[in-house]
Amino acid sequence: MGTLNSVLPLGNSQAIFVFVLTLIDDEDQHINSYDQIEYLLVRDCNTKFNLYLLFSTRPKNLSKNYNIRIDAFKKVLLAYHASWLFPIQFPFLPVHQMALQINIPIQSINKCSINCGIHGQCLKYENTETYFCHCDYGWSGHRCANQDVCNCSSDSLCLSTSIFLCPLNKFGPRCYLKRIPCRSDSCMNDGVCVLSDVHFTQNKVTCIYQNGFSGPKYQFRHTNISITFRKVTIPSIIFVHFIEGFDKNEYKVTLPIRTTTFKKIPVYQDSVIIYRNAPFHILFAELNKNYYLILLQEKRIRSGRISTEVIPSHRCLSVNELFDTSFLSLHILRRIKYYHIPCQERSNLVCFYDDTYMCLCNLYQHANCFEFVQNMNYNCGGTNYCENDGECFQDDPKCPTSSACSCK
Repeated sequence: MGTLNSVLPLGNSQAIFVFVLTLIDDEDQHINSYDQIEYLLVRDCNTKFNLYLLFSTRPKNLSKNYNIRIDAFKKVLLAYHASWLFPIQFPFLPVHQMALQINIPIQSINKCSINCGIHGQCLKYENTETYFCHCDYGWSGHRCANQDVCNCSSDSLCLSTSIFLCPLNKFGPRCYLKRIPCRSDSCMNDGVCVLSDVHFTQNKVTCIYQNGFSGPKYQFRHTNISITFRKVTIPSIIFVHFIEGFDKNEYKVTLPIRTTTFKKIPVYQDSVIIYRNAPFHILFAELNKNYYLILLQEKRIRSGRISTEVIPSHRCLSVNELFDTSFLSLHILRRIKYYHIPCQERSNLVCFYDDTYMCLCNLYQHANCFEFVQNMNYNCGGTNYCENDGECFQDDPKCPTSSACSCK
């Protein structure tokens, strides 16, 4: 039994992947059993897939070592993408439970020099230093010397004599069965309809959103945020920090979630438009290392149009501008209990910050502070594929649907 969760990098949020999971032995790569998962990030993010792979003999051969091999393919093109290998520890146990999480690379370029014959190519597994022969379709074996008999539809992909990869419009053990096409009203606003894998979900279709729409049927427009600059120096790039707090209607308190994006500002332009497909409560604009509070809303808005401004009076002051050096030398736990004083002494102060916290002055002149790290590393959750030390930004920390690189 195994549980699989996956993380996708830049550009793959709307790609459909198929994972082929096989239980194999080390000796001759014999496939004991297999299963397939169709994965779409906008539908399956944070979804755990529970699978059972069985040994081909009872009891299993204790003289062999067994592995779980995962091969990823792009569904639309029926093209190979990457592979992973996970050894099964303690082979004397009759049952094994494995929890796996994989990161899908943009492309697999880990080539090697093992002789795989004329029908294979030497590649490296993504998670180990082990090399293997990736065989041409219709061939199998350690060195891709075995020609398979492929009794499947002509537009499918033959991985072995019993494993076939079906195109989008077909399914079944040999890909001869046709899927019922999407209805014309399955997705709204020109959403792209994708038939779901009925093996793991009861939802028949999924709508892939783009061009500012989201939702189960592509019916929600992304929040359109128009930001205008007034009496401030306009830089070439603006960083926008979204803060999602807790919702009173949910009767639970969670730590604020911060996501950051950026937007380049064309020359001679005094406004930009940011699109957001996730709810938020607070919005900060960062210009030339200065923070401005540009939006504060109690209720989360799923979609809509928002107009706001970056103005000097909404600049968040640094604690270095509010306190003397002797006070700043105190430990943060001793300092923070006095953070309400600036709000009481400065009636026009809206926010201020130190190295760790951002504080908002509320209507009662009290400071509401939350964690807001200044020197934050933007690496897309550890899967930064930006080159030359570029910073990676994504629209959601858990289930990103878009990413972008900011070059230094």
